[in-house]
Amino acid sequence: MGLIAVDRAAAGMVLHANVVDLRGRLLIPAGKELSDKHVAALPMWGVTHIEIEGPAPEAVRELSVDPEMLAMAESEVAKRFANAGTDHPFLIELRRICVERSANELARRAQVSP
Repeated sequence: MGLIAVDRAAAGMVLHANVVDLRGRLLIPAGKELSDKHVAALPMWGVTHIEIEGPAPEAVRELSVDPEMLAMAESEVAKRFANAGTDHPFLIELRRICVERSANELARRAQVSP
């Protein structure tokens, strides 16, 4: 099983656990294959993460950034997260987003400066 952010969800993925709303109402049952409509509705329902069958697709969103800039971004973000736990799904996703944005910003700055 893999816990993923809904922005990584794709049609065809199979749910490992029920998807429920903030009140605990069942939205999509475990074992159901996601459709395009499900993927579009998840954020509107306020769902942030889902559990899918199989491993989480970590490489789904590959960054097209120079590995050196990615390493610089990871180092910068590591300093910010030095005192944060690394096992909570929210912090894992937050750190991933921060690295991605920092790497993209570094790449943008490199393109602008001669």
